[in-house]
Amino acid sequence: MRKIIFITIFTGTIITSCKVNEASVSEKIVNCIDEGVKPKRELFGYPINQYTVDTFSNFEKYLLTKGYIFSSSKQDYRRFVDDVIASPGKYKDIYDHVYNHDQYLDTKIVFNPDFVLLYCPSLILEKEKNDVLSQQLEIMRNVLETSYGDKESVDKLFAATPSESFNYLAFRIPVMYMTLLKVTQFHIPKG
Repeated sequence: MRKIIFITIFTGTIITSCKVNEASVSEKIVNCIDEGVKPKRELFGYPINQYTVDTFSNFEKYLLTKGYIFSSSKQDYRRFVDDVIASPGKYKDIYDHVYNHDQYLDTKIVFNPDFVLLYCPSLILEKEKNDVLSQQLEIMRNVLETSYGDKESVDKLFAATPSESFNYLAFRIPVMYMTLLKVTQFHIPKG
C-alpha cells in the first residue's frame, strides 16, 4: 500500500513539474520576444501597446472566427496547416489580414522569423533544458532554410510537440509561423 502511495505521489510530482516547466519556458519565450520588439517598435514610433501574447492570440482569434480552426488544439492546427501547405492560394485573406491591420504594424519585427523562432528559443535553451523546445528549434532551423512548409517538416513539428505542450502559446507559435510563412511566400507581390 505504501508503495502505491509513493508511486502515485512521485508520478503526480513529475507531471506537475513538467507542466510548470512548459509554462515557465512559454512565458520566458514570450518575454524574450517582447523585450526584443519593444525598443524596435519605439524606435519606429509605434508604442508597444500590444505584446506578443496579444498579437498571436489575436491571430488565433482570427483563425477561429474564420472557421479555419475550431479550437487551439493540436488536432485542429494539424488539419489546418496540412490544408495551408497543400493549398496556400485559398488563404489570401490571412495574408491580407496580417499585412493590413494595425496590430501587425511591426510585421518586420514581431514576425521576424529568425528572432522569434531561432534567437529567443536558443537563448532560453542556454539557461533551461526543454526537449520540446529543443526539437522545435532544430525543425524550424530547417524550415527557414527550405520552402517554409514542406510535408516532412510539418510532420516533424507536430510529432515533436505533444498535445500538453501545445496548450501553451509559445509552443504553438512555430505552427502559426509556418502558416504565415507559407501564405506569405505564396501571396507576396512579385516585384
